[in-house]
Amino acid sequence: MKESKAPTRSPADIAEFYCWIAPVDGVEAPKRELADDFPGWSIIHTDRGRWWAIRLPVMNRSTGWPATFDVSEVEADTAELLREKLTEAMN
Repeated sequence: MKESKAPTRSPADIAEFYCWIAPVDGVEAPKRELADDFPGWSIIHTDRGRWWAIRLPVMNRSTGWPATFDVSEVEADTAELLREKLTEAMN
């Protein structure tokens, strides 16, 4: 019997897939920078020009319950303002 080998994907390939959006002029670079600088946050740029950052709870390994955050959603008019708000939310 032939053994089939499913293609393996690296974590970088998977992250690239899930972070991909259709290119919009002037959006990809700031979106990538925000995603790199704020791991755990999903960065979204809407068709109306708004910027969002969303993070879902992660499991607390010691309790088995989802961890909670004071801030789980941030919105802004520009990438720069989103960066400021994310920095504030992380403190």
